[in-house]
Amino acid sequence: MKTSVTSVVRISALCALVGTSVFVGCGDDKDGSVAGLRVETSIDTTEIVAGTEIRVDCAAYRGGTRDESITSWELRVTPTPSTVVASDRFSAEKAGTYEIACAVANSIDVDDTPVTVTVVAAEASRAVASLEPKTTAAGEPTTVSCSLQDGFGNEVSKSGWTPNVTPKESVEVSGVQLTSTLQGAFQVECLFDEY
Repeated sequence: MKTSVTSVVRISALCALVGTSVFVGCGDDKDGSVAGLRVETSIDTTEIVAGTEIRVDCAAYRGGTRDESITSWELRVTPTPSTVVASDRFSAEKAGTYEIACAVANSIDVDDTPVTVTVVAAEASRAVASLEPKTTAAGEPTTVSCSLQDGFGNEVSKSGWTPNVTPKESVEVSGVQLTSTLQGAFQVECLFDEY
C-alpha cells in the first residue's frame, strides 16, 4: 500500500498517520518555524540620534504565555543600516526611518508587526560647500550650495548661510552666485548664521 503526503499541518506534540494524510509537528517544523509561536519586538524610544544605540527587547509567546526557553534572537532591519551592534541593540549612522523586527535565531519565526525607529542627524560638525559648475571662465557665474552636516554626513541644515570666498579680490558675490573677473583658483566655504 502506497501512502502519500497530501497535507502538512502545524500541530505541536501531535504526530499521526491518518489514512493517506500525514500530520507533522512534534516540536519544531521542518521549515524552521516553531509551531504556535508569536514573536514580539519592543523598544523604549522611537527616535534616536545617529551613532547612538537603543536596546531592542524580543519576546516569544505561545498562546498568552511568554516562552522563556527561546533565548537566541536576530534583528531584521529594513533598510539595512550602516551599523547593527548586536542581536539586542540597534544603531544606525544614516538618518532615516527603519523597521526593526525580532526573529528567533536560525528560524523563519519573525515579528510580523515591526517597530519603527527614526534616526535623526547628530550635532553639526562640518559645513560642506559645492559649486555648479565647478570650473568656469572668467566673468561667468557659478552657483554655490551649502549643507551643514553631522559627522556621519547627515544633513542638519541647508538654510541661514552665506558663501565666503578666499581670496575676495576680483570675486563678486550675489546671493548664491559667484563671479570672478580674473582667472585663478578660489576657496569657497559656507558660513552658517546659527553655528
